[in-house]
Amino acid sequence: MNPRQGAERLLFALILIIFGAAVRGGEKKFPLEIAVSFSPVICGDRVHLFAAGGRNQTLDPAEDAPSCNLMSLKPAVQPVCVNGKVFVADSSGALYQMADGIPEETARMEGKPVGIFELDGQAAVVEENRMLFPGSGHFPLPFHAVSAFRTGPGLLVFGEMEALLFSGGRIVLRFPFKGKTVVAACVAGDRIAVGTDDALVLLDSATGKAKKRFITRSKVVSIIDSGEGFAFASTDHMIRLMNLKGRILWQTRIQGRPLGLWTHSNGLLTATAGGSHLVFLEESKGTELWDYRLERGEMITAPGFSPTKAAMLSFDSLPEPALILVDLP
Repeated sequence: MNPRQGAERLLFALILIIFGAAVRGGEKKFPLEIAVSFSPVICGDRVHLFAAGGRNQTLDPAEDAPSCNLMSLKPAVQPVCVNGKVFVADSSGALYQMADGIPEETARMEGKPVGIFELDGQAAVVEENRMLFPGSGHFPLPFHAVSAFRTGPGLLVFGEMEALLFSGGRIVLRFPFKGKTVVAACVAGDRIAVGTDDALVLLDSATGKAKKRFITRSKVVSIIDSGEGFAFASTDHMIRLMNLKGRILWQTRIQGRPLGLWTHSNGLLTATAGGSHLVFLEESKGTELWDYRLERGEMITAPGFSPTKAAMLSFDSLPEPALILVDLP
């Protein structure tokens, strides 16, 4: 080993040690009294927790433990934070917004919600037959929606036989897509990447025609726009970076099935299901820069994130999970 290589490896080791020490110093754990069913929502300086049974709690930074909210809410899909307010699509058909922990009905849904997203600075609810924009009306969908995904220019919505890209208040592309259950999708450059149970498919973003198929033989759980193409995670424990032509630039194996993939500070974050890892990867080469491990238990949902923190739910020996807040590197 030459002196330069030795110095680089020493510097890398020091970075890992510093990251690890900083994160352990910024870790907080809160035992919960509810069986949380959705990922934590960090909104402003509060962490919101929701259970399928209707109980929900809010952790205020001034408190030592999460406090129970008085109103019962039963989210039908993952709640989201938009402009400092948490939006909840309740199973009763009401859409609530929460500011300071107090729910306020803001709209009524007509059909089953597929997902809630932030779009152009406002909340957008994709229902089976329309998109609802609280306070500004709705937009009918030309087919029955079964899944939807937030992407750079807008929303990708999939039905059983076709799909569309919604951007700038209108449908900019409608194309056939059938035969596979879509579990992730994203737009970058002149390509749309679609993840299924066994492959990642690249489509032309102008026509929707398939250009490339990469067989994973495992479910593609998350796809995000990268500077060079698409970064995607699949349940074969792999994180990969693919360019717009469909060439794999790098791949990294992690210790567990990834729960998702997120961008953070010039890198990528992933977390493992049935495991205890939150991993930070350098984006251009896939090098692991930092690995946070739970001291006990396993992660049960995808984490919630703010620019500086991750909120995780973990089971150990108790029937209810614990909320763990960790400072990100």
